[in-house]
Amino acid sequence: MQTTQNYSLKKPEETDVITISDLNDNMDIIDEVMKKFVNRRILKLMAAGWSGSYPFTQAVDAAGIAVADDIKVMGVYIPANATLEQVKAWNKAAGYLMCNPDGVADGKIIFKAYKKPTVDFQILTEGA
Repeated sequence: MQTTQNYSLKKPEETDVITISDLNDNMDIIDEVMKKFVNRRILKLMAAGWSGSYPFTQAVDAAGIAVADDIKVMGVYIPANATLEQVKAWNKAAGYLMCNPDGVADGKIIFKAYKKPTVDFQILTEGA
């Protein structure tokens, strides 16, 4: 029986006997991979939580995240009851964020900013 290159899914050939455990093994692998793409978190960045000098950094606890995970920032989280003034302030604060390719650590995400945000705001992330 062959397996797929990326996730080692079992690929039965015409002469192989297919077992329920083979199918279940494949489903478990697919389920684990898909979880990493659809797991979303809302993380709060606090105005008082930024470091004192450039680049300003803030580590936010994110249970279940590991250093090898691929985490994507989807954008500013805007709750349904937000006012226009809040949305403007949150988007301005998030506009100071910088790309941080090394920002994922075990149990946390480290954000960087080129200017220190002065309001608390929330970020929506996606990934493991």
